[in-house]
Amino acid sequence: MERDLEETIDVTFSPQPSATASESAGEIELPPDDGPEPLIDGKIDLGALATEFLILGIDLYPRKPEAKFEAPAAADDAGHAFSALAALKKRDGKQ
Repeated sequence: MERDLEETIDVTFSPQPSATASESAGEIELPPDDGPEPLIDGKIDLGALATEFLILGIDLYPRKPEAKFEAPAAADDAGHAFSALAALKKRDGKQ
């Protein structure tokens, strides 16, 4: 099954801030979610960026355009998981 995917990518990058005294002590302050993405060693990892947006753009439930849903045939009552319990209830006269 093939599908074309087109995603608009709008990302802002900024240099990674230098380590502070609190980071060296083991405390790391997380940036806000809507802030710019950090540059790592002055570079952008295009593979990670493309993968992130590809995963977000893929249809979770893909189907062929001509595919139609057909409900499964109704199964007999003897085949379901609780058929033994139903038989016991009928035998005891509770149903």
